[in-house]
Amino acid sequence: MVTSGNGPNHMDAVERHICNQLKALRKARELSHSGVDAMAGLPTGTCKALEQGMTFFGTTQLYALARAFEVEPARFFKGLRSDDRPIRNTPLMSRETADLIMAFQDIKDPALRRTVIGLVNAAVNDPSYGDNIAPFTRPSLDLAG
Repeated sequence: MVTSGNGPNHMDAVERHICNQLKALRKARELSHSGVDAMAGLPTGTCKALEQGMTFFGTTQLYALARAFEVEPARFFKGLRSDDRPIRNTPLMSRETADLIMAFQDIKDPALRRTVIGLVNAAVNDPSYGDNIAPFTRPSLDLAG
């Protein structure tokens, strides 16, 4: 089992589809997460972590779950459209976008994160937003003094 650490908002379409198939099979059989773990011989918490996108499906987990539910492993891919491509296959983002994402992820205060999102949305929706704001410049150090 590979830990994602990213959670459901960072799953690609294929991962999200497989998670939804697992959840549908579990609910249809009225099983708890721990019940599925026990049936499949997986460590406690695996089913819940897989459904929530906190870990990625490995072939071993997928096969164990298919055997536990008495379905073919292909059942987890049923209904997957050909245009549901993993997000990793998209063109690379610009360095500026990557820097913005990395900086945003370092903001720990949820209120500040919402404020930053509001600021970005305002700038996107109003091209004149920020016209009266001077660009940030770092103060120079006077090392001669």
